[in-house]
Amino acid sequence: METNHARQILASSASAATAAQRRLFLAVGRTLVATIWLAFGASSSYAQTAPRMSNGEAVDWCLHWGVDCGKPAADEYCRRTGHTAGAASFTTARMHPTYVLGDNKTCNEDYCVGFTSLACAAGA
Repeated sequence: METNHARQILASSASAATAAQRRLFLAVGRTLVATIWLAFGASSSYAQTAPRMSNGEAVDWCLHWGVDCGKPAADEYCRRTGHTAGAASFTTARMHPTYVLGDNKTCNEDYCVGFTSLACAAGA
């Protein structure tokens, strides 16, 4: 009879150990998934150096001629290239020709400013 009791205790200990191992395995798995997601899936932006239109012109930093400059134009460019979260950052410089997205016009003057780099935000 004591042998059966000892077997029950051993079986109970084994199932408790198995449950503890299962909990540990799940915790490690969740941590690993979270780490991978943070490292690869949650990148903050997609950078593009010297964004260009299909015609080769640089993207003007104004969405409309002389107005809505900077972030509005960067956001629109990102949306048009499939990055719905808009722009994260950008740099500009004087250059020509540039393409004014909102007006579908080319600026070919010395005062034109275009994006030299643009990083679109990741996510929705």
